[in-house]
Order: sequence, then structure tokens, then C-alpha cells
Amino acid sequence: MARGAGRKDKQPAADGGDRPPSRPVQPSPANREQVRVLLEQYQTRLFSRAPSLGLIAVSMVLLTLSFEPIGWSWLAWVALVPWLIAIATSVRWGWMLFCSWLGGTLFFAGNLYWLYAAGRGGSMGDFLLMGGAQLALSGYLGLYFLLFAYVVGGMVRRWGGSTEAGPGRPSGLLMTWLVPVGWVGTELLRGYVMSGFPWFLLGHSQVERDTLRQIASVGGAYGISFLVAAVNGLIADGMLQPLFLGTRKGPRPNYQVSAATLGLLGLMMLVMAFGRYRIHQYSPQPGPYVAGTSANIAVNLGGTDHREPYAVYGDLCRQALDRLPRPDLVLTPETMIGDYHVNAEFLDAKWKNYLSAAQELADSSRAIDGELRDLARQHDTAILIGAISMVPDPPDWPERNLPDGARLEGEPTGEASYLRPQIHRYNSAILYQPGADGKVSKQRYDKHHLVPFGELIPFRTSWPWAFRLLRKTTPQALLEAGRDPRPLTLTTREGKTCRLAVTICYEDVVPQATRRLVWQDGRKQADFLVNISNDGWFLGTAEVVQHMVSARFRCVETGCPMVRSVNGGCSCLIDSLGRVGSVVRPGVEGIAAGQLMLDRRTTIYCRIGDAPWWCCVGLLLIGAVMVVLRRHRLVKK
Repeated sequence: MARGAGRKDKQPAADGGDRPPSRPVQPSPANREQVRVLLEQYQTRLFSRAPSLGLIAVSMVLLTLSFEPIGWSWLAWVALVPWLIAIATSVRWGWMLFCSWLGGTLFFAGNLYWLYAAGRGGSMGDFLLMGGAQLALSGYLGLYFLLFAYVVGGMVRRWGGSTEAGPGRPSGLLMTWLVPVGWVGTELLRGYVMSGFPWFLLGHSQVERDTLRQIASVGGAYGISFLVAAVNGLIADGMLQPLFLGTRKGPRPNYQVSAATLGLLGLMMLVMAFGRYRIHQYSPQPGPYVAGTSANIAVNLGGTDHREPYAVYGDLCRQALDRLPRPDLVLTPETMIGDYHVNAEFLDAKWKNYLSAAQELADSSRAIDGELRDLARQHDTAILIGAISMVPDPPDWPERNLPDGARLEGEPTGEASYLRPQIHRYNSAILYQPGADGKVSKQRYDKHHLVPFGELIPFRTSWPWAFRLLRKTTPQALLEAGRDPRPLTLTTREGKTCRLAVTICYEDVVPQATRRLVWQDGRKQADFLVNISNDGWFLGTAEVVQHMVSARFRCVETGCPMVRSVNGGCSCLIDSLGRVGSVVRPGVEGIAAGQLMLDRRTTIYCRIGDAPWWCCVGLLLIGAVMVVLRRHRLVKK
């Protein structure tokens, strides 16, 4: 029986013999348990990381959709909520912080894609240079998102309404107040450190809301960021905190969340009431007629397009001067007379023959200066142009036969002297003002807030060796900041006098730079703002619309209307409430013309600036220190 069964189990082999049947290898119980444990650990690690990454990714997408050019502003009121939930509930602290930095880096890298445009038309090296600059800038800006997550997350987990493992006790600090303080603190730091990059402030998403926008006259764009961030924090509290608490007498409302809701609701009602009052109070006075010219001349590291900027904008100026009513002021964009220099220091210099190139350039510049004077005189209209000013230092060195004289392409390092003559370059706005006696006078404003590594590299005079090392990373000619910036004076055809504060390029993006021009010596010094810019670097991208968003907030903050003349961008008129009037859209060559309405009111923001928001920075830094100390104690235990 046993033998028969044994034969029955055997199967015939291919060669006619018998062999035992094949059987799968069965793991031992110990191996099966080890595989199960490893699989559970992998799944736990995977599923504990995925929520943080997914929630933060959702927030970055919602933030992107809330800004221009898409501009779904209502999404900004909930965009931070998924991120805040990840901050409060993530069981992996380090992973959450990394995802916050990564999300911020990708957010800025995606939305600042237009930086690549400056490398168009150049060499592959130029393109790679701009790509590397964009990634470096995005990684740096992502650090502010990391700082926000670190401070708010650490405070909420220790003193707020959640624990390391998720939602917990209903007492302590609420996100309703932690989030706006932390968010505005990081925004303000980002707007000042390294000369500032206040792009994509949360408040910018609400630019089309006329009533809400008026609170910028008190707290700037940061004030709107505070409100939007507070609403996000309140929604997160509502999702993480129990709305009712159990007691011996039965459930009762969570008074902290209820009080926060009522407090924020009251604040919003106060803000909206102020906005309606500000609009109702608006009673402007007629100002000068102005015309801002706009063309689409592409500019990049490979040079400009085939059109000569001076010829194009000269024709547009003549068209503007033929309009009725005739403007009191015509503007051209930044640096739109090309390589010519019409400042008095350059034109009056007596260039020696050994600098024949400088002499030829001076002769050509004098011819253009004469054309602009004749144009202003014939039409009795002031003309403001953008140009690069070149100032020799010492002033009379060009007429000396110096064996090692400075060249026009050289850049100042160290102190200037006759043994080391130099040329100073400024990004300037020059106003040609015709007078009653038939003479044309000139006024000049030099840009005082320069763009780091685009117009400015540090250590030029202090550490020349470091300057020369960093200089290799910037192919463009460097500029110097203007000294003692002041408004220019415009006299209209009727003899009225107006003061205009000129902002060049991104100066109208930086709130403190614009405020410095308008509010001086304890009073409002400017009647209206002027922005001349060259957005031809980013022709056809979202940058041109985002740039105009910042300009609208500067008008509300200072209580001044603005006229913009932007190459490749949005040339327009903006009133002191931030509303856009006549506009030339991107991609269209034309003239934005009309009468400016002057607002004599002063604003609280002009008087106090960003002082209240520095309290948020202080609280943010105190919170960071507290979180660091707490986690240090936990590590020691």
C-alpha cells in the first residue's frame, strides 16, 4: 500500500525514468513575519509622507490659480488651508518642512517662468545663465515658506490646538491669529532682504476688489495679506478643532473658535466699511493731461530687435503731441534712447582725441538732445524720457591727457582720482520742460532702488576683489544708485505746477521705494506718480500683467494717481483708488492718454509705512527661537 502510493506520486520523466514532482518553496514562519513587518513599515512610511506632500501640492496649485494671469481671487481665501492641515497633523516633522520648502520652490519656479525670457535670442550660455538664476532665486524664496511652516507648525503643535499625532486639545493658540502673523512676517522679510522681492504677495490676488483694496491706504498690500491669511487660518481651525466640547452639563460651544470667528468677522466688516468710506470720500481735482507711449520692442541678452528704439518712440511721441487735447506731458519708457546719453555732465565734457569713440558718441547724443529740445519747444509740451546717464569722475578728467585714462566700458572700483578716473552710470529719467521764454530746461531723476545682480553687485568699493569675482556672473552693464531722490516739477500749459515722483523699472513694485519718493520731510511731496519701465525683456509673458498689479497698489498706498509708459507691457493711467483708466494692452503699439485726477488726501500708510508689520516679523522671530529651544529640549530628553 505504501509502495503503491509511492509509485503513484512519481511521474514519468522525459527519458522514461521516474522523478519526484516539483513543489514551490514555502517560506518559514520567521521569514513570513519578517516580510510582513517590512511591508507594514514601508506602507506606514509611504502613507505617512504622502498626505503632507499631496496637501502642500494642492495649496501651491490653488495659490497659482489665485494670481494673475488666471486671477481666480476667491481661491486665495482657502488656498493655504490644505497646507495648514499638513502643518498641524503631519507625523513626520522633517518631511513636512522639506515639502514646504519644495512646494515654495516649485511655486516660484513655475510662476517666475518668465525669467527665462531674458535669455531668448542669446547664446546657450545666456539661456542656461537665466535658467540657473531662476532656480537659485526660487530656491531662496522657498526658504520663506519653510520658515513659515517651521514657526507656525512648531507653535501649533506645542501651544495650539493639535499635537504631534494630529488634532488634540481644543485650547491654546489658534491658527486664526498665528497664520496671518507668520505669513505677513515672512512676506515683509522677503520684501526687504537683499533689496526685496515683494512679488506674489497674498494681497495681490485681491487687486480687482475695489472696496477691499482701499485698506492698502492704511496697511499697504500687507494689510490685505493679513486678512486673507487670517481667513485661511480660521477655516483650518474649524476643520481641526472641535466646534463643541463635552462637559458634565452637556456639550458647549468652543468659545475660542467662536470668539475668533466673531472677531475676524467684525474686522472684515470694519475693513469693508472703511473701503466704502474711502471711495465715497474721493473728490479729486483735475490735473495735467498726460500721454504714455507703448511699443513692443523685444529686449534680451542677445540684444534688441531690428527696430531702433529711439526712432520708434520718437514717432509715437509725435503722434501723442498731435492728439487733442494736447498733453502737458509725454513719456517714453526706460532706456528708450538706446546707447545715447543726454545728461549735462556727459554732453558738456570735452573729450580728448584719444577717446575718439566717446567724442563721436557725445556728438550723436548732442544731436538727439537738440531734437528733443526742439520737439518740446515747438509743441509747448514737457517730454520725459528714459536714458542711461554717464557722469565722469573727476568731472574734468576727459579734457586731460591722462596716459591711463578711463574707458567708457570700465566700471568704478575704489575711490575715483586723476590717477584712477571713472565713469558713473545711472538709470535716469530726464524731463525736458519748455519755459515761457522759449528755453527748455532739464531735470533728472536717477533710479535709487536697484535690482541685485541685474543692475547692482555688492562690494564694488569696499571689497573690489569680491566685486570682480561676482561680476563674472552678470553680463549686463552695472549701474549706481541715485543720491537724494526727489520729485520733479512739471509746469502745465496753463502755468500750473505739479510735482511728479518718477519710478523706474521695478521701483513701483517695492512699496518702501515708492513711499520714500512721495513722503518726505513729514509731508506728501508728490501730486502724481510716473512709472517708466522696459518689460520688453519679458515680452509675451505674465510678468507684464503682474507688474501692473503692483503699480495699482502703489497708487492706493500713496494716494497718488499714476501714468505708466512701459515697453512691451501695460501702459496705462491709474487713479488713486487703484482703478485702471486708459490702457494699452500688451502686444499692442499705442498711446495711453487722458487727464490725471489729483488726490490731495494723505494716507496713513504714507505716514507710518510698514512699521506695524515689523511687529509680525518680531513675533515670527521670537516664535522661531521658542520652537528651536523646545525641540532642543526634546532631543536632550
